[in-house]
Amino acid sequence: MKNIIKSVPLIRHAYLNQYVKIIEGLGVDLESELHAQKLPAQFLQSGAEYLPAIIALNLLASTIDKYHLGSAILRASSKMNINDFHPDILKEMKKAKTLGGALKRFTSLANLEQSHTCLNVIESEDEKVKVFGNVALNQESLPFRYSEWFLILSVATIIRHVSGNQIYPIEISFQSQPSISQIYWQLFPKTRFSVGQKKTCITLTKYAMGLPWPDYKKEDEIFNFREIASTHEWSYLKSMRVALQPYQSDGYPDIKIAAELSGTSVRSLQRIFYQYGTSYTSFIKQMKFDRSVELLSNTKKTVLDVAYDAGFSDPSHFT
Repeated sequence: MKNIIKSVPLIRHAYLNQYVKIIEGLGVDLESELHAQKLPAQFLQSGAEYLPAIIALNLLASTIDKYHLGSAILRASSKMNINDFHPDILKEMKKAKTLGGALKRFTSLANLEQSHTCLNVIESEDEKVKVFGNVALNQESLPFRYSEWFLILSVATIIRHVSGNQIYPIEISFQSQPSISQIYWQLFPKTRFSVGQKKTCITLTKYAMGLPWPDYKKEDEIFNFREIASTHEWSYLKSMRVALQPYQSDGYPDIKIAAELSGTSVRSLQRIFYQYGTSYTSFIKQMKFDRSVELLSNTKKTVLDVAYDAGFSDPSHFT
């Protein structure tokens, strides 16, 4: 079990909502784009909290490139709000007294925003604090570039929640190599940018870390980073189940697509399922069964309708 990939890359739907609105507002036919990428028509409106990150970010990147929407998409970044974060993150951040406390709580749960990312806060001796980020995707890929931007953006959103537009990071370092245009300085007018670095990093002053957190609510319980983080860890099978939910309306994808959204090969994916004592076919059957039980328990749909909604192409198989 030592070599099992930890989880399928996932990103919360909330990160793409504002971008989808802008793209549609500019007259882009997203349904056609979904069809061109061989994605279900309801992929972005499935009601799922998470989307498979590699697929979703490739869709975003290709649409932005095709319609030259880079600047419009970057401007949308300033509209991100901490209320877009996962409810469990907001709950923990309310226990913070300072910006530093809020950031440390966020970093312990950052994988609830993107399952394949992590953050770490390091204080240095030169009155600076560095928030290092890691994105577990192919560094040469477009999904890596966009995922890294969302990671940086989440930290910037927390800073902005405390200071408005009064305090900015000292420096933002990218592992990827985005073209730093005027729009970046409009978003962060007092920030230096560097690209192609060994690590993703947001540098702040220690003074900023001591600013009072506006949402602080006194709590008796002590915050235990390891305990909180451990309760929100992604297992591989759990993340795969979540990644496949946006495909429910069109039936579950074949193993080639499952491998693509996992960022691995079909053969490697087969080995992963084997290590867990199952197969992709058996896994999908279990998902259909669980969906059927849920629908039969919580709706008044007929057995025939439930069979189709659960992904059974032939209702005679629904036994």
